[in-house]
Amino acid sequence: MRSLRTIAAFTLTVLVVALVCPTAFGGREEFGGWITLFNGKDLTGWQNIRAPGEENKWTVEDGALTNISGGVNDIGTIEKWKDFELHLQYKIVEHSNSGVYLRGRTEIQVLDSHGKRRVGTSDDGAIYGQSPPKVNASNPAGEWNTLDARFIDGIVYVVLNGKVVQDNVLLKEVSGGALPGRVTDPGPLRFQGDHGKVWYRDIKIRPLFGEGWRRLFNLQDLEGWIPHELVQPKPEEKPLWAVENGIMTNMRRVPNIGTVENFGDFLLHYEYKGLGNSGVFLRGLWEIQIDSSYGKETPSKHDDGALYDCIAPKTIACKPPGQWNVVEAKLVGGKITAYQNGELIHDESECAARTYNMGDSSNLDTPGPVVLQGDHGKVWFTNIWIKPLD
Repeated sequence: MRSLRTIAAFTLTVLVVALVCPTAFGGREEFGGWITLFNGKDLTGWQNIRAPGEENKWTVEDGALTNISGGVNDIGTIEKWKDFELHLQYKIVEHSNSGVYLRGRTEIQVLDSHGKRRVGTSDDGAIYGQSPPKVNASNPAGEWNTLDARFIDGIVYVVLNGKVVQDNVLLKEVSGGALPGRVTDPGPLRFQGDHGKVWYRDIKIRPLFGEGWRRLFNLQDLEGWIPHELVQPKPEEKPLWAVENGIMTNMRRVPNIGTVENFGDFLLHYEYKGLGNSGVFLRGLWEIQIDSSYGKETPSKHDDGALYDCIAPKTIACKPPGQWNVVEAKLVGGKITAYQNGELIHDESECAARTYNMGDSSNLDTPGPVVLQGDHGKVWFTNIWIKPLD
């Protein structure tokens, strides 16, 4: 059982982070705020993960969490996490081996792989034994590496030293050496200490989808979605969209698809990548545009992230074509706030009428569906979640 002293210390850490280190984008905490997991001074909030309460052979060295040598216990957070974003840095010595276990079961491999031409499922940045890194992004031994990960349900996205190494990969099995449980069960953040010498620092987590959030897309099929032409849903028709490996996509230019359920005010999280023109309609009224605008300096009301034909985004925040983007949007009344890849693109923006019919300002407060545009370019969506605010 966790002691009252440990609970109090962890709670104080969370409060200090919330007060002193808010995210760089005011208001984004509604979608999840960052929590510092390691204070750089001691092992508060961490334990011998396989033998809680027993000796923990890790220590703090120059502000970094490190095992006292290779061949000691794994260490993990006392707290458990479900869906989250993670940021940390690590370094190793030559020929060393460690791992970052998400939820204690899915291992992002840490290995001295720098310079290797071909990398596999046991190399740095791999999901060990399951998915090789897309590129070898490993820095030389002795240098710090920066790792950013997002883990939602069974879909993992990992960036190592600024390069995508795991690109929204759907995992169905746990890694070797996993703690008991399924891939999607909550679990601790765990570092492997029983192989080689390793250091970790700047360890932060951003929990996602707390109370009130629910999935709109189940990663398996199109349950809850129907063809939709914005004016009239068509539940009698079969959607010409497909689902593969946890990702929803249009079969070339096909009818739009929308939720069966209607929503009033809400928070919305979705991820997309595209090779052309698409969009996400809030309440079936206002389109957040999808259209490759990467590299443009001056945004327009037709660019990626725009409220189409109404309001340009504050900045071009989209990634290059073919890369995944994350949008977090809030709709209250007719006011739209949106973040794209962490950058504020709309701050309570209001459109006087609906997309595609700027002369029609009727029924703008009426609940409506979330609609994905499919009749233009090829597009992919995943991790679609909503939190009704009504």
